[in-house]
Parts: sequence; C-alpha cells; structure tokens
Amino acid sequence: MKKRVAIFTNFNSYLKSYSPLIIVEEQIKMFLDAGYELVVIVTEAFKAPEDSVFSMVKLAYIPNVSVSTEAVQDMSFVSDIEFLTQSLTGIVEEYKPEVIITHDMIFLPDYVKHRLAAFAVAGKHPEIKWLNWVHSATSPGSLIEERKHFEDKYKELLGKKFPNSFLVYPNSFDIPRVARNFGYEEDEVMVVPHSTNFCRYNDFHPLSEKIVEDNDLLDYDVIMVYPLRMDRGKQPHILLEVADACERNNMSAAVIVIDFHSTGGDKVTYREEMKQRAEDLNIKLIFTSECFEECRTESPRKMVSDFLTLSNFFVLPSMSETYSLVAQEALMKGNFLVLNHDFLPMRSIYGDMAIYRQFSANIAFSGQDGEIKTEFSDRDAYFFDLACYFKYVLNTNKAIKGRTWVRKERNPKAIFNNFIEPLLYAGEDK
Repeated sequence: MKKRVAIFTNFNSYLKSYSPLIIVEEQIKMFLDAGYELVVIVTEAFKAPEDSVFSMVKLAYIPNVSVSTEAVQDMSFVSDIEFLTQSLTGIVEEYKPEVIITHDMIFLPDYVKHRLAAFAVAGKHPEIKWLNWVHSATSPGSLIEERKHFEDKYKELLGKKFPNSFLVYPNSFDIPRVARNFGYEEDEVMVVPHSTNFCRYNDFHPLSEKIVEDNDLLDYDVIMVYPLRMDRGKQPHILLEVADACERNNMSAAVIVIDFHSTGGDKVTYREEMKQRAEDLNIKLIFTSECFEECRTESPRKMVSDFLTLSNFFVLPSMSETYSLVAQEALMKGNFLVLNHDFLPMRSIYGDMAIYRQFSANIAFSGQDGEIKTEFSDRDAYFFDLACYFKYVLNTNKAIKGRTWVRKERNPKAIFNNFIEPLLYAGEDK
C-alpha cells in the first residue's frame, strides 16, 4: 500500500521561473508517475494554468497571510498563526497524509508563520512524518540573529528541532554543518540530489519523449542511434552485434533506428530480419517508423536531433557515403564516433575525431571501383573488443561519462526510486 503524501507550500501565484515551484512541479510528476495519490497545499490565491501538473492533483487551500522576506513579527502574527494552524489541522484530518513534504519551510523568513503552524500540527499528530527540504544552508549566527526579532516563546519554538521529521539536503558534504545549524543529528539529514528532466530540458518533440518514456531509454549505459533508409549497404544490423557485445560486457545497450522511406520491398524484409535478430539476442531495438503512424514514412527532423542528444555512441558501419551529415550531427551532439575503417572517405572527413573499425566497403582502398570485404576469424570477439573500448570510454572520458551519468542517475525517475521513495519509509521497520 502506497503512503498518502502531501506537499505543503505557501504558493500564492504561479511563477514559472520560481525555483521552489519548479521543484514542486517535478516532485508532483514523480509521485504521479509512481502511482501515488497526492494532495498539494497552496494558498487561497493560488491559480495554476489548466495544462500544468497542478491540475492533475488535489489542491487543499490555506488562508492568505502576510509574509515578509525579513525576520519580522507583524501586527497579525499571532492571529495568522492560529488561522493557519486551524486550516492545516482541517486539511490533515480530511486527507490523513502519512508524509508531508515541505521546501525551505524551516529556513526562509517567508515561512515563519507556516512553520510555527506546522510545528503545532506536528505535535498533535505524531503519526505524520515530515520531510523538510532545505535548499540552502545558512550559519547558526544568522538564524539566531533572525530569531531575536520574535517574542520569547516563538524564538524558543523556532530554535527547536521540528518534530517527527527528517531534514533533506542535496549533497552529503554539508551534512555536519546543516545538522548543526538546524538542530538535527547527522543521521537525520537525508541526501536527495536535484533531478533534471532530460527530455524536457532538451525540449524533446512529444513523440520523442513518448518513445523515451515507454521504453525506459534513460536507463541504458549505451545508446546508439542510426537515421537511415533501410538499405542493406548501411548495415544497421551491425549495431545489434555491437549492442550484444556490450550486454556481454555488462553494459545495457539500446539501438534506435530512425528509418524513413522504407515501406516496401527488401527494406521491409530487412527490418523484419533485424527485429528477429534483436529478439534472439534480447536487445532493445526501436524502429521509429513502427512507433507512430505519423512516423511510418518519415519522422520529424527534430526527432533525429532529440535521439542524437540522447545517445552517447554513434556507430556508422555504412559501406557507402559521400559525407555522412548525420555523423557530423552526432559529433555536434557529443557522441563518441565509431566509423568504418574500410571506407576511407570517412578518414578524410573526420580524421582523429573518431575511432575506426572494419565493416567492409563498396570501393577499393585505391578509391577506384571495387569492394573490401572484411572477414573475422572470431566475429564475436571482434565486437566484444569494441565493447571493451566502449566501457573504457564510459569510465575515462569525462564528457561521455558525465553525460551518461546525468541521463541515467539524475533523471526524475531515478531520483524518486533511489532517494525520495525510500525516505517515505526512513526510520520504519518495513
């Protein structure tokens, strides 16, 4: 049974550039994608666009109260706290959340009234766990100085550790300082890194994003993309052999073929052969022409850019090219290039910006008519050697390693599964 979760904010308007709102929106989507029911607490003035993620959750409203970015105790301080406490108590009793998430509530002066109201509610409802995100660490001296502006009883409450709670912070190095500043033990400060929504940050086409989400593509170690017409001379089947070698070398691998103008004759036969081969090897293989009817003949050019942004290795085994604009685009997108050693024009264009492996060619080394047919004494070993090179690159090339790490480990799903969801059960015996 999934826990009932609430996110407590003091949002009174929808400002797209407001960082706490951006963070909350991302968290809402995380919980919804994971199948949780969620209530988000906002002020009565808050209105979000109908197409925002806020329209997909229950909203509970607290009264508008005056707030300040300075530590001040205004004329309505006491009555506002009482009003907020009553409202928050009603929401808690109606929705019965087991976990309440806050953002900077125990840190920002804007939240002082809300913090004191939440403190009172937490004291009466010890069954609720509070996860208090803090997005900045200030010095104890600054916090003490701020508290001087409040009456003694409020100053005392603001100096106490928030009950039934864990503190959440985005890096582990600061744990001792953050724990000391806010009155927590170090093992009560939990680390949750910030996430980046890969597809949305890179402004993916909706069809590209759907393919990524439906196939969990962010999770793969090695992603290879090949935009092409399904001619056998392009040899896309070789990418399956490379992917299989990666899998044998403990790297997950996926192949995305952006195929266009390939709806008849041998092109269809070749595609079916590749699908069967991928099934035999248990390789993730995607043909964009089969994902959506509008991509059956060709995909939007934006999708090529999207998937080259997603991929980290570009393998071009084609036996015949005049230039290969797509290799240039892959290089521009930060892919590691593997080009055809047997097809010498590639060296004249890309030089030492790629590594080269033998995939045969339809011209001679002299540049005249002819062909080069490379045969391997141990084909599996040849491709396994290439996979070993991929692993070396993933471990030592900082650009490729970093891009792959961010895609795999800092996407919202990974952050939720590995960091946020476990927090819902922190301190409990499952």
